Amino acid sequence: QDEAVTRVQCRERLGRLSPNGPKEAYNDVARDSALTGSTAVTRVRSYADSDTGDVTVYLASGGGALPEPDRVLVEDAILEWATPLCITPTVLSCTAVTVHVTYTLWIYKSCNATEAEIQAAVSSALSTMFSQRPIGGDIISPATTGALYRSMIESTIRSVYPQAFRVSVATPSGDTALTNGQVASLGLVTPTINLVV
Repeated sequence: QDEAVTRVQCRERLGRLSPNGPKEAYNDVARDSALTGSTAVTRVRSYADSDTGDVTVYLASGGGALPEPDRVLVEDAILEWATPLCITPTVLSCTAVTVHVTYTLWIYKSCNATEAEIQAAVSSALSTMFSQRPIGGDIISPATTGALYRSMIESTIRSVYPQAFRVSVATPSGDTALTNGQVASLGLVTPTINLVV
């Protein structure tokens, strides 16, 4: 599994020791393939309603929504390993929100790469970035919902080559707002590469 997933699991593992159901316990069990029998889960986000004792756990794979058979496996594991008394967990797969990316990149020829190689490297970097964004997007307090920020897309494209000096993103035209149960999924990537002497 990805190194970033392992680091998150290490931070959440202690939550499973508590009998009081901290959100880390739900998240840790959902990612533990030894308990769930599924290796598809890469992202988890738990939301609690302290007034009613309800917990909603959203799941996502690297590509977006989680297949139903995997969701069922995770739900069974959470009910067995992470649910204290008087709590009702609801385990749901995220809804994928497809985000198409159209960009123009200016880059010096000293990068020693062809346009096709640059396009492939940028597409790979975007795919990785999308697969690591949290469910519900990045939330800036005091807001309760998040977004996939356009600036994140721009910085990801620019960071692929140090010789890149300008990026213009036409699509999306702004930040992509996400609800708690949504996850951004990379759609069609349309590049324009300008190699500058």
